[in-house]
Amino acid sequence: MENLINIFFVILIWIIAIPTILSIALCYVGRLSKTATVRFGGFYGQIIFGGLGVMIHELSHLLMALLFRHHITGFRLLHIPRKNDPNDRALGYVNHTWNPQSFYQQVGNLFIGIAPLFGGIAALLATFRWLTPGMYDWWLTLMGSEHLVIANQTPWWQYLIAIILVIHISVGCFDLSRADLQNSKQGLIVALGLIVVITLILSLLMSASAFQTAIFSWFPVVYWAFALAIACNLLVLLAFYLMYLFKR
Repeated sequence: MENLINIFFVILIWIIAIPTILSIALCYVGRLSKTATVRFGGFYGQIIFGGLGVMIHELSHLLMALLFRHHITGFRLLHIPRKNDPNDRALGYVNHTWNPQSFYQQVGNLFIGIAPLFGGIAALLATFRWLTPGMYDWWLTLMGSEHLVIANQTPWWQYLIAIILVIHISVGCFDLSRADLQNSKQGLIVALGLIVVITLILSLLMSASAFQTAIFSWFPVVYWAFALAIACNLLVLLAFYLMYLFKR
């Protein structure tokens, strides 16, 4: 019983609580970034400076829905809303249905709803890895990981492309809509039940210390990835807020 309780608390804190807090922080800062963009660039600023991020956002929903075998009834990776229509505010959408009797598809709702967070983080890491390897190497250093071998200096145009991509991803990708959150709630209860079952199985197969060591070996990478995304959003937010003040 003690081993079961210890494993449960490791899961509760390191796999549920900390990622949830980081996800909420990333969503909040992402929403502020989009708001600052609209203030600076007007209603269509979120498309001009975040269109690519919106496409990554919707593509993340789409791929995760396909992974969990949901039926796709329609999708649009980028939609330009009508400014004067208060009912037309969606920048993109993925409509899907699922079998409520399917445990797998029910759990999928949770991951489909939050998929843009991980899709956006993956896009940021790919941007830094391939366009600015020096900054990616710096991120690895913060984590205490091995360095990259950087043979040549990065040309200026790669930094320019990286900046554009970081802005688009930050502005368009991390702001989860009310529909996204509602979709996640539908799979949350089922997912929590699954976690209880997994905890029971793990308590029979391994000790709490061994499980904790395994979690500590790779989960901090997830936390550092979230921290990088939050930092990028804060920088974008600050930049657009300052430009907005200068514009006034």
